Amino acid sequence: MRARILPILALLLTVAPAMAREGMIPIHAATTITESGHYLVTRDIDLTAGAQIIVQAVDVTLDLGGHTLWKPPTTSYVISIDAVASDVVIRNGRIVGGGGGVWRPATGNPLRILLEDLEVVGGNADGVTINDATIAEVRRCRILDSGVSGIVVVAHNVGLAGHFADNTVDSPARHGIELRGLRGGIVRGNVVANHGTALAGMSGIRISLQSSTKLGGNLVTGNTVRNGGPDAHGITILPEEASGNLVSNNVVTANGALGLSLASSGNHVVGNVARDNGGTGFSLFSITGVSHNVLANNQAGENGTTGIDVWGSYNAIRDNLSEGNGSYGITFTTFHDSSYRDNMLRANGVAAVGGTGSGTDAGGNLP
Repeated sequence: MRARILPILALLLTVAPAMAREGMIPIHAATTITESGHYLVTRDIDLTAGAQIIVQAVDVTLDLGGHTLWKPPTTSYVISIDAVASDVVIRNGRIVGGGGGVWRPATGNPLRILLEDLEVVGGNADGVTINDATIAEVRRCRILDSGVSGIVVVAHNVGLAGHFADNTVDSPARHGIELRGLRGGIVRGNVVANHGTALAGMSGIRISLQSSTKLGGNLVTGNTVRNGGPDAHGITILPEEASGNLVSNNVVTANGALGLSLASSGNHVVGNVARDNGGTGFSLFSITGVSHNVLANNQAGENGTTGIDVWGSYNAIRDNLSEGNGSYGITFTTFHDSSYRDNMLRANGVAAVGGTGSGTDAGGNLP
């Protein structure tokens, strides 16, 4: 009898952890989630061309359980989030193929969402597309070989608060990470590489306007953007309404066009490195002019044209190293009344300082 009891006991001990998963609802095939709850994918799932996992409820957590959702190339995404859904969490698994990994269409309904610990591979469109978000967090995700952009998050009309951290985006055809309408957000520790090969003017990380939403006041720090396409930029923050950002300790290298570009005012740009980019290393540019930016303690080296280009007034350019660039260390274009001091501006192709505008030499610059 004892010999018969021991195998039964061992089986119960094996099953017990699965039974203790706090009432998770199992998923083992394409399905539509219509009720709140915590759902767990229990095995790898091969989806047919028209099949999806659809989230159609509020307060849903979808845990992929470390499994793979696979779909042949098609226009439909693997996971779709319906207009009625909100407070959605998707985590912990691999999504391959389809139109892309996770998609929420533009519905006009606000959405709060968290994506974490996902790997999204391939797909004909964006790896992740989220529309009408009010709060979005994307962290520790790997987005590889997207047919269009890697991660695209678009604000609801009240604006987007978000945290985008520790993601890797490699080889998207267009943008790496595109955030439209971000306000008071954090973009930290992301790595973007080999982006913008299909279309000119794409960026590794791009923060831009969405409709009439207010934006700006973001922290963009500790990101690495490298090896963009022939006409691709590193980090871009625009338009003029996206003001008052702290941009610090980012590294942008070997992008085909601009390294780090801002088209707004009142930013603090400190401790960044822009090297070996095809165009300007640091660009402060707007047709109407940008103002009251501080550019300090940055390094611009071996860029194709100018190390630092300033298009505006009342900007402070100080304590930067801008050396070995193709044309100038610093240029002031069209506008006047910005100042520069204590910058190292040696070994640039044409001169230390130039441009069609002028700046006030406040001393301590080494040409």
